[in-house]
Amino acid sequence: MMRGRVILWLWSVSLLMLGCGLEDDGVYVSPRLELKLAPGLASQFQSVNRLVISIEGVEMESKIESVPIQTDQRRFSIELILPLDATTIRVEAYEADENGDDYVSFTGHAPITGLDRPNPKITVQLHPTTSALSLAVSKAQLPVGQPFTVQLQINVVENLSAISLELAFDEQLVRPTAISAGSIFDDNPLLFHDLDLDREPNRVGMAVGLREGKVVEAEQGTLLEVTFEAIAAGKAKIWILPQTQSRALALTQPDGSRIDGFQRLAEYVTRASASIRIVPKK
Repeated sequence: MMRGRVILWLWSVSLLMLGCGLEDDGVYVSPRLELKLAPGLASQFQSVNRLVISIEGVEMESKIESVPIQTDQRRFSIELILPLDATTIRVEAYEADENGDDYVSFTGHAPITGLDRPNPKITVQLHPTTSALSLAVSKAQLPVGQPFTVQLQINVVENLSAISLELAFDEQLVRPTAISAGSIFDDNPLLFHDLDLDREPNRVGMAVGLREGKVVEAEQGTLLEVTFEAIAAGKAKIWILPQTQSRALALTQPDGSRIDGFQRLAEYVTRASASIRIVPKK
C-alpha cells in the first residue's frame, strides 16, 4: 500500500485572538499551523522563499502577513491578530523564477475552527500551482529478493494525452521486472517500454497515452507503475532523468504539443526521486 499524505514541515504560527469576551478576560489562543503536501513534493518546496498568510472573515477586512523563510528553515513563529469572526486562513508559498521574480508555486486554505479545544491546530493542504511529477515507493525497507513498486504521480495537469520518460536506478541493487499504466488512464491506454529490449544499463524508458486524441479527465493521479526486484543490499535511489540527460521526457496534448507549463515541470523533474533501503535476507 502506498503511503498517504504526509506533513512536509511543521511550523508553529502564533495567532493572537482578540475580541469580545476574550479580550476582556485577557485570554489568547495560539493554534499551531500545519502545512501538508502530497507525497514526493517536499523537494519541490525547497525553493520557496516566503509565505503569505491571509486571515479572512465575513464582516472583517482581510489581514495579511508575509513571512520570509530560508530553504533549511523548519520552524518559525509569527503573530497575527485573529478576530472572533475570522473564518478562513489562506497560505500562498512563493519562489523566484529564472529572472528573479516571485510567483506563487503552492497555495491552500482551510476553515478556522476548533480554537476552543486544548492545543488547537489548523491544517492547510498546499497544492502546486503548476504540474508536478513525483515518485512514491510501496515500501521504505525490504529484504533482498522481494519485489516493490514505484508509482509515478502527477498533480495539477490539464489536457494531458500522453507521457514518455526514462527512469534511472542502480542496476546492481534493483532490477525492473514489470511496467503498467497508472489509474489516471482509465480508458484502455497504449503502453510502450523497452524493459525487454536492448536498453542502456541503469535506465528504462516508457510511454503511455490515450487513443483517438482523448485526454485524461482527472487532474491528479498515478501515471505509471513500475515493479522492481531488490537484488542486493544497500540504499537504492530511483529518479526521473531530466531533459539534459534524456530526450524521452515529454507530456503532450492530443495534437502532440507539450502541455501548458511543461518547461517548469521539466525543471522540477530533477528533484523527483524516491529511495528504498534494502537489507540482507535473513
